[in-house]
Amino acid sequence: MHSEHDDGAVAALRAAMDGVDDALLALVAQRLGLARQLGAAKAARGIAGRDPTRERAIVARLSAQGAVPGDLVASVWAALFTASRWVQTEHAEHAAPAGPEPPEPDQSR
Repeated sequence: MHSEHDDGAVAALRAAMDGVDDALLALVAQRLGLARQLGAAKAARGIAGRDPTRERAIVARLSAQGAVPGDLVASVWAALFTASRWVQTEHAEHAAPAGPEPPEPDQSR
């Protein structure tokens, strides 16, 4: 049924996924840093913090690329937009963002 080769293939795929996860985390951290800077720039200029029109345009632009289903893009970017607003708040460095509980670890990887 399962050979040693299969186990090595699974381990290699998991390691590759871990690398992608690490890269995604670094990109999310980079995005949040930019969001914090954007929030400060907007506040200094008296510009409203949230721009739903821009959020919809971002989701539409990314969904149109067709790399992943549009519903997934909308869901992931909704979480990113929420996190971006969170880092723009006064107490962002001292509080955890409100939101759903983190998912259970995926044992299928």
